[in-house]
Amino acid sequence: MFALTGCGDSKQVSEVKAMPFSYPSDNVQDPNLTVDQALDHRKICASTKWQVLMTEQHQNVVQYDCTFEGVKDSLLMTVDKKQQPPNYMFPDKIGDLYQWTYGADGKPELSYVALHYHFPNGTTKDIRSSGPIASDGGLNFTGTGWVVMLMEEAVKQNIETYDQFRSDLYGVHIPVKPASPITDTTYGNTLSKLYPDKSPTIAAVLAYLWQGAPTEMRTFGIDKLGYLRVQHDPAYYHLLFPVNPADVQISTKDDSAKPYDTPPKPPQLSPDKLYCVNEQCYDSDQGLVGRAPASILAQETGSSGSAQQAAQVQQPVQSPSQQAMQQAVQQDTATQTQGSGAKVTMSTYGNVVASFYPGKPPLDAMQDALTLIHSELSVTDMAPSGYPEYQVECESNGECVGGTGTPMGAVTDVATEMFPVNPMDIGRNGIACDQYVCKDGKGNVIGRNPSIVAR
Repeated sequence: MFALTGCGDSKQVSEVKAMPFSYPSDNVQDPNLTVDQALDHRKICASTKWQVLMTEQHQNVVQYDCTFEGVKDSLLMTVDKKQQPPNYMFPDKIGDLYQWTYGADGKPELSYVALHYHFPNGTTKDIRSSGPIASDGGLNFTGTGWVVMLMEEAVKQNIETYDQFRSDLYGVHIPVKPASPITDTTYGNTLSKLYPDKSPTIAAVLAYLWQGAPTEMRTFGIDKLGYLRVQHDPAYYHLLFPVNPADVQISTKDDSAKPYDTPPKPPQLSPDKLYCVNEQCYDSDQGLVGRAPASILAQETGSSGSAQQAAQVQQPVQSPSQQAMQQAVQQDTATQTQGSGAKVTMSTYGNVVASFYPGKPPLDAMQDALTLIHSELSVTDMAPSGYPEYQVECESNGECVGGTGTPMGAVTDVATEMFPVNPMDIGRNGIACDQYVCKDGKGNVIGRNPSIVAR
């Protein structure tokens, strides 16, 4: 219990400000700053307050409060609010709080560090642990570890807003606000309009992130109707955008459908149409592309029996991209063979990587291969030529960005994380290479220039 005894630059406040800003850990190097230098000149603070308090044991405590900029306009909190019920109370002010307590020797010592939340109803809450942090594999930091993390953030002068603070501290991406509002009639194949300066794939990914999709949700490129294929997982169903009713040819209700199983494609489905089962909709390659709008749900017919019958007559359907990948593998394995136990290397041509992973879908094989070579890149789809379509765009200034708009670094470095294109394929099927990367006829990055030496 504290009672206010004074505020402003009292003797105790001045004494604390002159102290070294030292981390409570011998394993982390101190920033060589005084408390004043570390805390009184932060760009992130909309306001700061120093005051002297007294405990029930009559100990003097110097307290510092910083209220962060950008909480009201936080894009991260905008996404958070979409995931909570309407009556959930979010803080209207967020900052950090430091306290130094005077001991029996008359000297102040850092005794308390926390994030400080203020709510619209006047209540407050101090956050004394991190919760799972994405950038640290879901680890939860408490005690000294949490205090050191907050103090390290405090001395970073490039942190100017709450979103930047939270992004840097927790390892999360700041969502990008769309150019126009998302409504109930924002169909999944119109997402490129929300981010007109981005490619269709990146625009769709950004739209899903804005809706609250986690960065670990896998995507598999844009299909022929313009929809983004997304990971088939019930945890993500509520994030799906509605499909255009005009694109739906068949809709059925199946109470026996299993959550993680992709419903079989109806034999009569046209290649340029969708089919919906319950609330999920799929393209002709059986990719999950969206949710059924209300008008389609109202038309759904059938039962578990009819769905089972359809499953009995429906043969497994393989997507064209997978077929093309297998054909490319068969063509190239004549010139590049692998013995048992062979592993992909940075010299393996991108269109034969799947042959090292027999029995795996080409897209999964490519992701495993990229992990093996410690590449940070991801793949959205397999091109008809058999090469992977990397989820990266490289600008004219030589800088590259990933699928979520995250900076990936210079093209000179990013190219070395790709598998090379076979020199014999350059000039075929629209494949062309600049100094560093190769693209197909649709502009997709499919590999590095084979003349580039791998890292």
